[in-house]
Amino acid sequence: MAVAIHRFAPSDPNLHNASLQSMALAGREDFAVGDAIELQLGSELQSIQFLGRMTAFRPYGSIDLHVSPDAIVAYSYATSLPTPQDETVNSASDSGLTEANPRVSLANFTTKLESAHHQELNVSRRWGKNKMQVAVFKDRVDNTALLGTGAVTAASGDLLPDVYSGTFTYAGNTLDARGLRLVLERNLNSDLTATLDFAYGGTLDLAKPDVAIQSASQWITTARREAVAAKLSGRVNCTHTRWIASYGWVSGQALTPVDMFNASPGQSDSFLNIFIRQPIPTMGFLPGHMEALIDLRNLLAQGYVR
Repeated sequence: MAVAIHRFAPSDPNLHNASLQSMALAGREDFAVGDAIELQLGSELQSIQFLGRMTAFRPYGSIDLHVSPDAIVAYSYATSLPTPQDETVNSASDSGLTEANPRVSLANFTTKLESAHHQELNVSRRWGKNKMQVAVFKDRVDNTALLGTGAVTAASGDLLPDVYSGTFTYAGNTLDARGLRLVLERNLNSDLTATLDFAYGGTLDLAKPDVAIQSASQWITTARREAVAAKLSGRVNCTHTRWIASYGWVSGQALTPVDMFNASPGQSDSFLNIFIRQPIPTMGFLPGHMEALIDLRNLLAQGYVR
């Protein structure tokens, strides 16, 4: 069970000094039926107080069928974007409003809450040091909260700026698409793993280039794209450091990820990214467990749509 509370006080006078307060209460339970079936059931209650109040209930679940010791057939359903993999999950890596659930945007000074539905069927197989997963999925996302960069204001009522990170959210159109995924993973040694991820699916894109942000919504459409990501992840035993280096390529410009609900071992952000997680030794004046995080994304500044 987890509770996440965010408070954002925008300095933009167009928002009338309104503060955004959000809460996400999540719970999950895992259980098994015999030796062949594993189930995971959970939900997240999202509540927002900002220019009005909104509440949403987001259930999710999955069922895994172990057809053999090395093969699994799984079905999953989700109504919100997944959290990052265990190596990177930590609320400290969230940048303001852009990654934390619930995901919100503005349209004519009205709060929009992103609503998603994801269904996936996948087959995973392991042999020796190798693992493979093949998946087909269907996504539908309403009120997509698109991330932008730059100094903007909320004067138009359609942009929600985050002055602390230099970003803003913009209410996009509905994404409705199907796709497939292929993941190959190999343990090179006990401390180093290589992963290759291929995805083909739908993404939001601009049908016309170089449009003004005020009229962008009428040109946003769904396009088919391919995405390939390569990732290396490892651990330094002497310091207990965990690290991930990845690069993701997309076949064309895109406003959303090609496989935005990817929760497989091949999940990674687009373009060049580096993540380091370092446990801090326990000291007398620092009780408990603490970690230092370095999360560098899109180091080559690629993929921006202007």
